Parts: sequence; structure tokens; C-alpha cells
Amino acid sequence: MSLWSEMEADGPEFLAEFGRPVTFRGASTLMLVSRAPIEQMLADGGFTYRVGYSVRVYIPAGSPLLTNPPVYGESMVIFGRKQVITQVNYRPPAPWFDVTTADDTTV
Repeated sequence: MSLWSEMEADGPEFLAEFGRPVTFRGASTLMLVSRAPIEQMLADGGFTYRVGYSVRVYIPAGSPLLTNPPVYGESMVIFGRKQVITQVNYRPPAPWFDVTTADDTTV
């Protein structure tokens, strides 16, 4: 068994144990969510801060996400707050996408 097939086989167990509900493209699903660093930006009137997440999205063989992956600018709802995808990382043949989000509103 390869590392990738082991990671794919263990995905449902990881999600059951550590997954958090995330709404993406109108459907609620479990994803692995961790806090991303606070982002500081220079905006009109001074600095603003945005909080985001690092999200690991499970994509087993046959998943529609393999042919229609998350893209920059799409929205997710995490812990009841709208987030915008700011970065997508996928390294085939890994069974996970990693996305970084930023809060859609300034704090």
C-alpha cells in the first residue's frame, strides 16, 4: 500500500474524529480546520486585521472536487462566518486539497 492510498483510506476516520462542519458550494461537509495567522493589511484609514483558516479538504477517488476543485475567491462558511478562499494548494496524488481563507469582513 502506498502512502497516498493509506492517506486516502484514513481520511474518513480523520474527518470523523477531527472534522468541523464547513459549508462549501451550498453543502455542509466535514473538513479539517485550523487557524491561519492573523493577517494585517494597510487599508484606507490605517491597518485592518483579518482572521482566516487553513482548511484541509478531503478528495477521495471519484470526488467531483477532482475535476472541479476549490478556486481563489470562492466562499466557505466556517464556524458561522463567511470566508473567502485566498490560496489553494493541491499536490497530486495526495487525497487532500489545502486552502487558506480570510474572513470576508474586517474585524
